Amino acid sequence: MWKGKRPNLLVGDDMEDDEQVENKERRRKFSRWFFRAAKQALSRVGRARVHGTILHEDSLLSHLRKNENWKHLFFKAHESFDDFSNPLWPEAWPQSALRRRRQEFIAEGDSAGYSQEFLNDPRDNSEAYLRRADFLPMQESDFNAQKTIAVGWDFAISKADYANRTSCTVGGKCVNNLLHIFDQRVARLDALEIIDLMFQIEEEHSPSVHFVETGQIWRALSPIIAKEMQIRDTWFAIQEITPVADKASRARALQKRHRAKGIRFAMSADWYPAYEDELLRFTGNSEALLDDQLDSTALLVKGFEYLSEVEEEDFEPEEESEMRRHDPRRSGGRSSVTGY
Repeated sequence: MWKGKRPNLLVGDDMEDDEQVENKERRRKFSRWFFRAAKQALSRVGRARVHGTILHEDSLLSHLRKNENWKHLFFKAHESFDDFSNPLWPEAWPQSALRRRRQEFIAEGDSAGYSQEFLNDPRDNSEAYLRRADFLPMQESDFNAQKTIAVGWDFAISKADYANRTSCTVGGKCVNNLLHIFDQRVARLDALEIIDLMFQIEEEHSPSVHFVETGQIWRALSPIIAKEMQIRDTWFAIQEITPVADKASRARALQKRHRAKGIRFAMSADWYPAYEDELLRFTGNSEALLDDQLDSTALLVKGFEYLSEVEEEDFEPEEESEMRRHDPRRSGGRSSVTGY
């Protein structure tokens, strides 16, 4: 209040900082404070103006850009991290100066810092956890290739709008040991819906194994699934994996294989655009707004590390496999019994 009246103008400048946006609950708490307290202090005809740098996809500024009740202007110094076209202010920031400043950030191991401060997009940088250029499409031959199929699961039991979701990623490893991601499901489900989805995935893909993380949710689901297997007379293999604490370490196997071009994706599938976007939003430093599909994919990749390398013999009919084992040429013509 000022002289007994509510103000007509509220101006906010750089109200958020890096530490504040790292945590999902802090982001939500700050957004509630802004809408419930700060903005409500205005008079009925008052206006609010908020300036700053976008620090996170779930930050207040990011939300205001998407809110149709707010008008916004968005600026970046040039087109993208590797594209210096469309300069915003060439007189003050010519390309040479921008390149020097970008290299300064790169030398400090913080290319995301340059993207954040100059491009208003912390994800657009050369050191992103998963890089857009490393997402490679499956070809027709990849779909037809024989594979060892498995499923990675990330469980969450809730139907609330802002809760985590249950995600399952289905993939197969071929004889070239390339991993192919060809099915993905994600939704907010209750326990019975999760169990039905597991049996549905088993029926559709017949995977060799389902990878799950140990934890409270799995301990609750496990006995029910075992009972359902008996009732439905449908049996499938489940391998439990103990999770590590932080997500960046948990997804390291995915990151290494992805950067080495060892994964192919069914990019023509309906689910793929949202899937890729979610994986790209993971920074490795702060909590993403949504990361369930990343978690299930990371578990699938980690699970395949426990399996042996895929060989052509793995896909042979049993008769051919038996003949191959008894082929005398495999032992140089020498009998394993007589030695001749």
